[in-house]
Amino acid sequence: MDESDYAMALSQGFTASYLGLSEASGWAFISQLITDRRNGVRSHPWREEYLTGDASAKRHLHPPVGLYPSTLLFSFGWTDERLLRAVPLVLGLLACLATGVLAFQTYHGSDPVMRRIAAIAAVSIVAVSPFHIAISVNYSFHAAYGLFSTAFLAACVLAARRRSLGWWYASCALWAACMLTIEYAILLVPSLVLTLWLTWPHDNPRPRRLLAAAGTGLVWIAATITVLWPPYLWRLAAIKPALVYLNLVLNPVSESGLGSNWGMALAERHWALALLAIALPIGLSAAPKAARRWAWPVVIYAALFVLANLRVSHMKELYAGHLVLVLAALVCAYVLPLLERTPVMPRAAALAFLTAVLAVQTIREPRATTMPWRDGMAELEARSRGRVVLATPVSIFGYYLREATILPIAVGQEERNATNERLRTGEINWYVHQAPASRPDVKTRIPLPPEFKHLPPVRVGSTVVHIWER
Repeated sequence: MDESDYAMALSQGFTASYLGLSEASGWAFISQLITDRRNGVRSHPWREEYLTGDASAKRHLHPPVGLYPSTLLFSFGWTDERLLRAVPLVLGLLACLATGVLAFQTYHGSDPVMRRIAAIAAVSIVAVSPFHIAISVNYSFHAAYGLFSTAFLAACVLAARRRSLGWWYASCALWAACMLTIEYAILLVPSLVLTLWLTWPHDNPRPRRLLAAAGTGLVWIAATITVLWPPYLWRLAAIKPALVYLNLVLNPVSESGLGSNWGMALAERHWALALLAIALPIGLSAAPKAARRWAWPVVIYAALFVLANLRVSHMKELYAGHLVLVLAALVCAYVLPLLERTPVMPRAAALAFLTAVLAVQTIREPRATTMPWRDGMAELEARSRGRVVLATPVSIFGYYLREATILPIAVGQEERNATNERLRTGEINWYVHQAPASRPDVKTRIPLPPEFKHLPPVRVGSTVVHIWER
């Protein structure tokens, strides 16, 4: 239901999204958090009690920059779902092209024709990858992050390869754009710092000029953020996602049984990713030492991305899509040079490898699909009007069932007894529960009186909402 969350948050239009008119400041968020903790409320800061009426909660605390075009569509009253999905689709196509640019700039061979072939091969791998397709067909911020992060890495390679401070400043601006889409951008910081070090002439380091360049880079970052989304700095909106996603890293979702294991998923489904990951060290080891220098910012980001997802054990196609962009570019840039002035066998092996990657993705890998969500949410809202609804999770249904009274599942024994009494007397007449479409026979989380009947579920995107009515 993430897609419908984002659509509802951005439907307020461009001006309200750009100025943050419908969301609390970072200071207000911290103040409420401290007050609740003093009062003994130990809820997770993600939950809606801290963000009631806050548009950033419906965006899952991501800034709105990645879907700015759709806020303009909403401003003009264009709400057709196919039109809204065209936004990430276009961004996904641009991310494909950015992958080609990254492969082209990273390629270390001397044959200009092979350099172009490497770029085309990288674009081809990404274009048929089910993980990149998932990014492009989902109404989310992932397509924008894929585009900005790949362009950022291409700028890092250019800066390191040409020892150009201009390209390093460009990478600073692109990093700021990444940070305003998805918080994965924090994993790009080591690449940004390393790029400055690789850009600087080590035979005449001149520390003062190095510090001056770093300071100028920070100015570029602040200026880009201020132009793209002023509340991020001016109203300290950056604090909210920082607190919540830091909590996610420190307390991984796998500990609550919600996550899936990255390693098992990689072995069972993501064959193309596994092939690319195996080929990358082979290609890097065969490259000259000087040619490996400008690849390190990209390699470090890919490694940190894998480690971060191992930490939370939460692997999705959307997340894997960002890794495909990076690995496809690197592998094509460092494996295809083996075709230059090499014996027949290495050439044949390199071509066979790329053919295998494409074949695995188009034949074996599951295809990414997406389901409409607008009609499902409208149906739920209409059917729940005026009802008293017991919901799990209340944080999701509270956003949509605005004309119903939403009650959370009771935690304490006293609250549970009160809920059971309200169920028995008929005061609560609906129970709704969200579950993945792969679990059609989901059971209720609490015992319901026999008067409650399981109605036909409502499909909302990739989620099924189960309804029990008295």
